[in-house]
Amino acid sequence: MAINTHSRTWNEVVKFANERRSTAVGELINDVNSEQQRGIIRLIDDLLALPESKEPVTTSSQDYL
Repeated sequence: MAINTHSRTWNEVVKFANERRSTAVGELINDVNSEQQRGIIRLIDDLLALPESKEPVTTSSQDYL
């Protein structure tokens, strides 16, 4: 399963992630919950790097409903 980086959904994810990352960087600079902000930044960077990942995305066919 590949991420379509041209889809409207992915573009909205990127927009949200970049806005949230910018906020986290600002809070990190102002020394507001620094460790938490570093974690948020790392998580967002990992999310935005998903399309570049060479590992296949696996999904489960199990339905627990």
